[in-house]
Amino acid sequence: MMHFKKLEIPATLSAGPGPGNTDLRVLERLYQTGVADHMQKDVVRGMAEARDMLRSVFGTRNAYTYGVGG
Repeated sequence: MMHFKKLEIPATLSAGPGPGNTDLRVLERLYQTGVADHMQKDVVRGMAEARDMLRSVFGTRNAYTYGVGG
């Protein structure tokens, strides 16, 4: 059985990708206020751990293991 330490993502505003033409001043200010995007270190780590947990549950080593709703 795999054991993972508790994932603690800081309280941040989650912001997905885009738009690509955001003014640099806006981006700098957002980063100063704690905005997280899908590439933030803690978020990426959480996604990788979720993938590893799903592999364990499904009993697979498939590189394209991911969970879906429905």
